[in-house]
Amino acid sequence: MSSLSHEPDHVTVQNIHIFMVSFPGQGHITPLLRLGKRLANFGLFISFATPDFAGVSIKRVSAIKDGEPIPCGRGMIRFEFFDDGWDFNNPNGTTSTPTSNSWSGWAGKNSLR
Repeated sequence: MSSLSHEPDHVTVQNIHIFMVSFPGQGHITPLLRLGKRLANFGLFISFATPDFAGVSIKRVSAIKDGEPIPCGRGMIRFEFFDDGWDFNNPNGTTSTPTSNSWSGWAGKNSLR
């Protein structure tokens, strides 16, 4: 009797790297981070990216350092924070969601270059 496996023989879990980018509007960070942690528990390497202003809150409640992977279950998770143009000195300078979506797309592309 052969054992059932959820992984093909030619794929090793250690070689799988998942890059997640979260837009911090409407509470999207926490659910995506939970998914990332669950995937890391299976032995995957997760890079979780979100804008700098969200990174301030994440760093305040945890001992993470930008760009350094930390163990999570059988895998690793790494946090990356990118400049999205948010002005920390003007927190009330918000824009509407459609504008924020296109703006974050532009900022993300420029940060990844």
